[in-house]
Amino acid sequence: MMMRHLQRGLNLFSWIEKHFSIISQCFSRDKYNNTLLILEQTLKKSSFQIQRKYRESRKMIDNQFIKMMANYNQWQNESIYTSADLLGEDARKQQRGAYFGSIHHTLCHLLWGDMIWTSRFAGLAAPEVNSIQQSSGMIKDWKELKTKRYRLDREIISWAEGLDDAVIKGELSWYSGALKANASRPLGEILVHFFNHQTHHRGQVHAMITAADGQPDDTDLFFMSTR
Repeated sequence: MMMRHLQRGLNLFSWIEKHFSIISQCFSRDKYNNTLLILEQTLKKSSFQIQRKYRESRKMIDNQFIKMMANYNQWQNESIYTSADLLGEDARKQQRGAYFGSIHHTLCHLLWGDMIWTSRFAGLAAPEVNSIQQSSGMIKDWKELKTKRYRLDREIISWAEGLDDAVIKGELSWYSGALKANASRPLGEILVHFFNHQTHHRGQVHAMITAADGQPDDTDLFFMSTR
């Protein structure tokens, strides 16, 4: 997001330079030059600050962070699936206005997303379907969905336990079905996306379960150490 704002600023700077003759008719040359200088200095400062914050954020992504989030993922999934178990099949598959419609379909998509990413960076099994559009219907049976979810969560924890910090600082390359192109990004950045995607969809499920009078556990990360 910050990089996009910076690029827009650079584009504006280039546009002003390109249309100098028109702009100079509206402002005095001294005022124009002073404005241009301030804009250039501001953009350079913003660029430095963004790059520094990006480098600092990458240092935060280490093995301890990954292990913590892997355990948090398992804890929250146990809470969500236990609560959803009590609702019954009809309630789990009822359309509730979420992006993927129902509790079951949203959890199915989330499992699919986790399988896609772990197949790329951890060498685990890939899902049976390839597209996001098919992801929410990948598994019809609730017990099968729950079994595969719990198994994958154990595998994620096991993978995280053996993950080296040097690997986290490396790059991940893959073919993106969403982009229809090859992609390459820092692995640490991808892992943040991986856990963020889980939290995003679990939040949707948490809201749907609560609306159906279910009672999933609290989601605060610091509560995990007291369970």
